[in-house]
Amino acid sequence: MIFKYFIVLTLCFFSLTALAQEPKKQGNINGLLYEGNDLYRQRKYSEAEKKYGQAQGKNNQSPIAYYNQGNAMMQGKKHEAARKQFEKALTLTADKNLQAKAYHNIGNSFSEEKNWKSAVDAYKNALKRNPSDRDTKYNLAYAQEMLKKQEQQKDKDKQDKKDENKDNKENKKDEQKPEDKENKDPKDKDQKDKDKQSEEDKKKEEERKKQQQSQPEQQKMTEQRAAEMLNAVQQSERKVQERKAEAGKTSPKKLDKDW
Repeated sequence: MIFKYFIVLTLCFFSLTALAQEPKKQGNINGLLYEGNDLYRQRKYSEAEKKYGQAQGKNNQSPIAYYNQGNAMMQGKKHEAARKQFEKALTLTADKNLQAKAYHNIGNSFSEEKNWKSAVDAYKNALKRNPSDRDTKYNLAYAQEMLKKQEQQKDKDKQDKKDENKDNKENKKDEQKPEDKENKDPKDKDQKDKDKQSEEDKKKEEERKKQQQSQPEQQKMTEQRAAEMLNAVQQSERKVQERKAEAGKTSPKKLDKDW
C-alpha cells in the first residue's frame, strides 16, 4: 500500500481568503508559500522546508505554513518533527478540510513508524472531518489490519515467552533431583558421608556400652555358680566323712544263741 502525502497547493487560495483582514502579513508570506510549493514540486524538500519556515517567521499564525512544512519534513523521513507541524496547523485553523488532511498525514507519520494504534486514531479523526475521503478510508483499513496482526504477534510472543520460562523452570527442577544433586554438589555429598559415618559410630558406641554393662553381670553369674558347685562338693565330702566316722564307732553285736 502507498500512503498519500498531500501538498496544499489549492489551500494557498484558501489562505488568501482567510487572511484577507491582514493584507500586510498576507503579502509577506504568500510569496514564500508559493516558492516553497514550487521547490516541493521539484522534490527539493529540504529547500522547501526552509521556505515554509521563513513563511512561519513572517506569520506564525499561518496554518498553511506549518502544514506545508510538515509535508516537506515527511518527505525527509522526519516523522516526529512533521507531526508537530501538523498538530500546530490544527490549533490554528477551523477549516474541516485542512484539519482532515492534517490528521491524515499524522496517521501517515505513525504508519511509517509502525505505530498502528496511533495511526488508526489519527485516520479516524480525519474521517470525522471528511467522511468521504477515500484515501483516508483505505489507510484506516490497512492500519487496522496491521494493528490486528501486531497484537496477535505480541500475544504469540508473550505465550512463547511463558512456555519458555515454564520449560526452563522444569529443566532446572530436573537438575535438582537428589541423585543429580549428590553427584553435582561435592559439599552435599561430603556432608552426607559425614552424617552416615557419625550414625555408624553412634551405633558402635551404643553396642560397646551394652557389652560393658552385660560383662559384670555375666561374671557375677559365673562366680555364683562356681561357689554353689564348690559348696555342693564340700557338703558331699562332709557327708562321706560323717558316714566313715559313724562306722568306726559302731561295733558288731553278738547274737544270743537260742539253743
